[in-house]
Amino acid sequence: DLRTQLVFDNRDIRQPTGNTSFNGTYPSFNLMSDLTHRGAWFGLPGRSVIGVYANREELNYNVFNLTPEGHATLGGQTQGLGGEHLNAGARVREELTLSARSTVVAGIGAEYTHLQAQLRNYGYNSTPPTITRIDADREFVNVAPELGLRFAASEQWTLHARAAAGYGTPQVGNLFVTPDGVAGNNTEL
Repeated sequence: DLRTQLVFDNRDIRQPTGNTSFNGTYPSFNLMSDLTHRGAWFGLPGRSVIGVYANREELNYNVFNLTPEGHATLGGQTQGLGGEHLNAGARVREELTLSARSTVVAGIGAEYTHLQAQLRNYGYNSTPPTITRIDADREFVNVAPELGLRFAASEQWTLHARAAAGYGTPQVGNLFVTPDGVAGNNTEL
């Protein structure tokens, strides 16, 4: 069985909250495909799955102060960001039926991530106003294996044992917020 899905999404955000307005667009593409095969390994019935995916999101936003006039009237710009978030990966998973009651599962997934962005902070405490720029260009490669066993102790009870590793990759926004939770350079995250 082959399944393939292509998704285009564009988040168009206009959020005047508090004293600022966050305005931006995030057009993105996501392509996923996997192939499932039912067959036998070493004489044991099994199910094999291999999948690949790739996605790209363009990042564009600006933050503005809101004026005291109300009605979400935009004032001076405080921040702007442009960049991209790219992921590509693959996964392989095998399920082997050892007996009518037990199945072993083994798999591995790998992912490449590239985060590239430029943040501009605008300051109005001096004349002329200041612009502070922070550039981020990071790459991550992650691998996550898994090994599991399912055992049907009875019709009502199935026991699962699993050992696996996982990973987390930062989002572009995480690179521009310090550990103290304020805007700044955190590109070494």
